[in-house]
Amino acid sequence: MAKSSTPLYLQIKNEILSQIENNLLHVGDKLPTEAQLIDSFHVSRFTITKALNELKAEGILVSTPGQGTFIQKTTSDKIASKSGPDDYQLKEVACIFPDIKASFALSMTNGIQSVFSSEHYILHIFQSKTITAEERLLRYCLNGNISGIVLFPLEQAYLSDTLTDIHRRQYPLVLVDREIPLLENSNYVVNDHEAAGTLCMKYLRQLGHERVAFITPLDQETGSIRLRIEGIRKEFRQSTLSGSFFRVVQHMKLNKSISFYQEFFRKLIFEDKITAFIASDSSCCIYLYRLLESMSLSVPNDISLLSFDNPQTGPRNINYFTYINQSEYTIGREAGNILLRKLETNDHSCCRKLIAPSLEIHQSTSDLLR
Repeated sequence: MAKSSTPLYLQIKNEILSQIENNLLHVGDKLPTEAQLIDSFHVSRFTITKALNELKAEGILVSTPGQGTFIQKTTSDKIASKSGPDDYQLKEVACIFPDIKASFALSMTNGIQSVFSSEHYILHIFQSKTITAEERLLRYCLNGNISGIVLFPLEQAYLSDTLTDIHRRQYPLVLVDREIPLLENSNYVVNDHEAAGTLCMKYLRQLGHERVAFITPLDQETGSIRLRIEGIRKEFRQSTLSGSFFRVVQHMKLNKSISFYQEFFRKLIFEDKITAFIASDSSCCIYLYRLLESMSLSVPNDISLLSFDNPQTGPRNINYFTYINQSEYTIGREAGNILLRKLETNDHSCCRKLIAPSLEIHQSTSDLLR
C-alpha cells in the first residue's frame, strides 16, 4: 500500500468501494479470499478483516460459509418507499426453503437480502423439510404479520389448500427454482433447466464424449430433472456416431456405502464404455468422485465428471469441478425484486423469469480428442 495518513484498512475499504462504483465489481461478484487480499495489498490479516467487516456492517458485502465473500449491493442502492422516514412502518417478509443450510438456500437468501433493506423490512428465514411443515409455515405467514413470501416448494405436483387460498387472496408469493403447474398465474424465477442440459451435453460432445450417463438421487420425472434430461437428449440427438450412448441412473442412494455401487459403476465404465458422468447436484457429484476414487479411477484422466451445482468441497479446491452455474444468488435477487415491487406498488400482475445457465469449466473434465 502507498504511504498515506489514512489507516490501511480504510484505504483497502475505499479501494473496494471504488471498484464497485467504477463497475469493476458488480452485485453478486465474489471477492478474492482473505489470503489473496493479503498478498495483493501486502498487509496483515487483521487489516483485511477489519476492512471487510466494515463493508459487511454497511451491507455492501456478505459472506456465505463455504463459498466466500460477495458484493451484496452498491453504495447507491436504495429501496424506494412512498412513506416518509417518520411514518414508515416495517414490513415483514418470509423465505421458506426445504433446507436452510444447503448452499442453494444460502445463496438465494443472500440474493433476497440484497433487495430488502433492514431499515424497511424484517426478513424471516424458515425451513420446511416436509410437505406438512411447509403447509404450516405458509398458513402461519398468511394468517400472521408476514406481507409476502419467497417459496422454494417441496413438491411441484402438490397444490395445498393454503396455496389455493394464497392464490385466491392475491397474496404476494414468488416461487423459486421450480414452478407449480396447478397454481395458475403464479410468479416464479427458475433456471432454464432444459437449456442447462443442452449446454452441458454440448460441451461434453465438444470434448469427444459420446457415451454419457446422467446420475441423480431423484426420480427422473421430477420437474427440474426431467427438463435437464430433455435438454441433454436434445443435444445428444445431434450425435453422428453410431456408438453413441446415453443412460439415466435415477434413485441413487447417497447414504449407501461407496462399495455398494462399485460393481454397478464398473460395468457402466468398462462394459458400457461410459466416458463421462453428469451429476444432478453437488452432493451427488462429491459421492461419485469418492466412488470413482475408491475404484482407483482418476477424474478426469479415466472419467470426466460434471455437476449441475457447484460442489462446495472438492478433492483439491473449491474450483475443481466443472459445473453448470445455477445462479442461485441471481434467482434470489430477482425473486426479491418481484416481491418488493408487489409490496410497494400493490402489483397483482403475473411475473415469470427464466435464468439462463452458464458453464464453469474447471479440472474435472478432459478432452478425449487430444
